Amino acid sequence: MGYRGSKSSLLNYNSQPVKKSIDVKEQRVDGSWCFLKGKHLRCTLTGFERSYQVKFPSKQLRSYSTGGKSLNPNFVTGFTDAEGSFTISIYSDNKATTKIRVMARFKIGLNEKDLSLLMQFKTFFGGIGTITFDKADNAWIYSVSSVTELLNVIIPHFINYPLLTQKAADFNLFVQIVQLMNKGAHLNHAGLQQIANIKASLNKGISNFVMSNFLIINPVKRETIETTHISDPHWISGFVSGEGNFDAGIRKSTNTRKERVYLRFRLTQLPFGEREI
Repeated sequence: MGYRGSKSSLLNYNSQPVKKSIDVKEQRVDGSWCFLKGKHLRCTLTGFERSYQVKFPSKQLRSYSTGGKSLNPNFVTGFTDAEGSFTISIYSDNKATTKIRVMARFKIGLNEKDLSLLMQFKTFFGGIGTITFDKADNAWIYSVSSVTELLNVIIPHFINYPLLTQKAADFNLFVQIVQLMNKGAHLNHAGLQQIANIKASLNKGISNFVMSNFLIINPVKRETIETTHISDPHWISGFVSGEGNFDAGIRKSTNTRKERVYLRFRLTQLPFGEREI
């Protein structure tokens, strides 16, 4: 959820009304349209931040244009593959009968400049969940933790529009725990043991609290996701919006010792064990 560069919209300029926009990311590039002898998009490298046309670009709130329509469901899944998480928390609570509380949560966290997109995710899921600010991560978090809403809205979406990364394996384990919670398993010791066994196979594993409160942990089998084909381009757009970068810069050429401009598109993934889940 760190800084990934600013987001802007490239509009479709022609004699007809603008029908759509394409959201892109940029880093230290100023652009403008030129209509002389045709249509041209001009990009100028601005170098240091003091050269920016906007004094504090990180403080600008960018908006995502969807042409008045809801987000595409495959875009939502692709973006979740990049930035979303399915978490199970097991912690102490003296008010609970078993003295242990379980919370299941689906969440997406973004920087303040993308708060408008986060609001569109909330709208896409029918207005359920909450959007709060997390001081520790310095990010806005959209989250859904109601078991009923998870079962009726969130889980059906990702079943109909499946995740394609290894996050899908965690989602499947997450579903098992939510279904157990819906049956009240988290309210008795036998059910908590089942939940702990499944939790142990989630990406982050189990906490010291779980290890100290469950003498025996038998992790369930975790599947390996193998995606060989991406059928919908909207998934790619969503995934790139979360994990992609469009870089432009100047570097010295090793052959001519002169400076040259480079353009680069990148997709970055953390090592599997370091992802939050």
